[in-house]
Amino acid sequence: MSEKSVIRQGTGNANHPAGVGYIIVPRNIPRQQYIKRCKRTGVIGLFTESHAFNWNVRIDKWSLQMIEFPKTSDQLGSGVVWINVPVINQMVVIGTLPKNDEMTDLAEAEFQMSRETEAGSVSWSMDAEQAQMNISVVSKTDGGGEFVISVGNKSKTGKVELVVKGDVIVRASNNVEVMAENEAVIRVKDASGSDTTYGMMKYRKGEGMEMLDEFGNKIFMADGFVQIFSKNIKLADGKSSLVLGEELKELMKDMIDATKRITVNTGVGPSATPTNQLEFDNVKAKLDTMLSKVSKTD
Repeated sequence: MSEKSVIRQGTGNANHPAGVGYIIVPRNIPRQQYIKRCKRTGVIGLFTESHAFNWNVRIDKWSLQMIEFPKTSDQLGSGVVWINVPVINQMVVIGTLPKNDEMTDLAEAEFQMSRETEAGSVSWSMDAEQAQMNISVVSKTDGGGEFVISVGNKSKTGKVELVVKGDVIVRASNNVEVMAENEAVIRVKDASGSDTTYGMMKYRKGEGMEMLDEFGNKIFMADGFVQIFSKNIKLADGKSSLVLGEELKELMKDMIDATKRITVNTGVGPSATPTNQLEFDNVKAKLDTMLSKVSKTD
């Protein structure tokens, strides 16, 4: 922003067909209040090179977004180009000029837009030669630093599609959060556009989570329910085989029944069966308690 002071001489339009001027702010209106009014009405104050003041200058929408207002009423803001519309004798700003200290290092196929204040900066640059586009939003304070894209319609069927023939990298110094109101799905699919799915993880509200891969492994999770399908399931190193609970219970029942029938040969003939058969029956009645009420396996 130019630090050149405004010498308040001349009070009107010199009636030239076109010229160069500088954005100014009035003394009797708070700066932010005046800027908001300019943004709302599209009318700005201008100090021309002929030392004339004009507080009723129209400005095109693009230039209104690009100009910088001076910090005080005795300074000059952005330089602009204006024309005079003869029929209505109205000055209209049609473009902005670079500041004297504004240096750019852009090549022929490059484009850049940027704004910077003491609190932060935003910039958008494109390079057709390198096929690159960069967006930067940086706050110099503890607040701010946000980039928001909003898409939607009344039926909530809006869509944002990101197509990348390569990699997508997301980096965050703190957290990464992805939210969906109804369903979230991650898929690995065939690049040809067919319906072939190699891997999928899906969560749907009210139904639960489903995961599967191209090798036939499947995991289903719902309310109070987790089911795993695979040819081979290992916990940790998986060095020891799991026991089948129902089969073990039946085996132990058979063992108890066989134990109750034990007899041995003696000098006077076969002995009687064990006298504590009631204790064996009590153990047999408790076999169901060793079966898990939560986990099951095949």
